[in-house]
Amino acid sequence: MGQRITDVNILVGYDKNPVPVPTGWKKIDTDLNSGVGGDYLYLVYERHDQDEPITDIRILVGDEKPPKGYEKIPVDLNKGAVDADSGKPHPLFMAVTRKGDGKPIEDLRIASWVDGEKKVDPPSGYSRIDTDLNAGVSKEEDGGTTTTHIYLDRKPAVS
Repeated sequence: MGQRITDVNILVGYDKNPVPVPTGWKKIDTDLNSGVGGDYLYLVYERHDQDEPITDIRILVGDEKPPKGYEKIPVDLNKGAVDADSGKPHPLFMAVTRKGDGKPIEDLRIASWVDGEKKVDPPSGYSRIDTDLNAGVSKEEDGGTTTTHIYLDRKPAVS
């Protein structure tokens, strides 16, 4: 049995300087607020072969409570970003579980594209969490509003 993802977190940066990654953690090098302003946010995860692995990840909207058995990561995935038209924030949070019937998660990837570009499909063997991590936020540029779509893809472990 190989190493599975056992913990996830969000690193918050306030400028373009690299965000230090804790020892033993892996950073996905895509700003979760890419293209919409706000703080610089990066998903990091840790892998072990003996700790209890994460089996599911959900995205919570606003003050939605996590389902039973899920732990909420207390960092707004849209921290500092707002909708360009309304000026209002749209908070999103990640919740994870190590319980249930799901297979352990072996890998995570971020897919992103800008309005008007071709949608990026998940890589082979990955499934997409069906919530845009930039949902409800946008940025005004060159007289128009644009949105960069950010999705989290996960790869379940093969038995």
